[in-house]
Amino acid sequence: MPSAANDADRSSWNTSTCNSLRSVIANASGVLREPGAIDTQRTPRRIHTSTSVAQNVACGSADMSPTIRAYPARMRPVLNVEIYSDVVCPWCYIGKRRFETAMQQVADEIDVNVVYRPYQLDPAAAPGKSAPVIEAYAKKFGGPQRAAEIIAQVTSVAAADGIDFRMDLALRANTLLAHRLLELAHAQGMQAQLKERLLRAYFTDGLDVGDVGVLARCAGDVGMDESSCRTYLASDAGLAEVRERLVQAAAHGISAVPTFVFEEAWTVPGAQDVDVFVQVLRRMAARQFEGDGEPADAVSDSAVGAERR
Repeated sequence: MPSAANDADRSSWNTSTCNSLRSVIANASGVLREPGAIDTQRTPRRIHTSTSVAQNVACGSADMSPTIRAYPARMRPVLNVEIYSDVVCPWCYIGKRRFETAMQQVADEIDVNVVYRPYQLDPAAAPGKSAPVIEAYAKKFGGPQRAAEIIAQVTSVAAADGIDFRMDLALRANTLLAHRLLELAHAQGMQAQLKERLLRAYFTDGLDVGDVGVLARCAGDVGMDESSCRTYLASDAGLAEVRERLVQAAAHGISAVPTFVFEEAWTVPGAQDVDVFVQVLRRMAARQFEGDGEPADAVSDSAVGAERR
């Protein structure tokens, strides 16, 4: 029988107890998907692997931190990570917070460069209009009671990660403008700050993240020029680029968020636990130093079920 926990877990991959590195079972209920998308994780055509990298690395017994720390500072690994997400996706906010915690835990070992890429969970939302999100949840999940159960579940999970969800205030909105502004923020070196502000605006403050004025004020809150952002959003600047990135995401087989793409080759879906992210970061860093060889204290690619690009 369906449960609120099962519906809420659609964007947080769960892992069963591992008996071996080759026998990992992941529930296919992990990430938030656009309406009508199937629940089975698709394997990207140009970006390889999905759940197995994160799940199997997490179940490995090897602690790779001694291997990484053994390298001199001049060889410090640098990882490039693209995070596909939407500013109205609850598990994207939770996954962001967990990944940031993981980065802090490996900060003395690995440098991580993060770029947020656009994805629209609800591209059909009318531009310039907003409505209580609880109404959309009720329509999608079978009524107000069911919606309330799901919201309570994800709110509880968020609270455990230090995030205050006020979904009773959240407003359904089209996020295309928000993604355009995030592209501008990236060019100005302010993307991480703006991403956090927009997530908080939606999930905590009950602001309309599809409104030009709200978006410009949020940009101003993090140090961007509010007036320039209004002008930018009132034009078509950045629109073609964002639409192209959305097309590229679909071409890469990304149909759910959050999705973390490491070095344009390896994907990890869902709001993984912090320790899973830590192990994935260390595994990916070890690959940089070892190349095609087998790291001394790391789990092999075949053991984690990863594929070479």
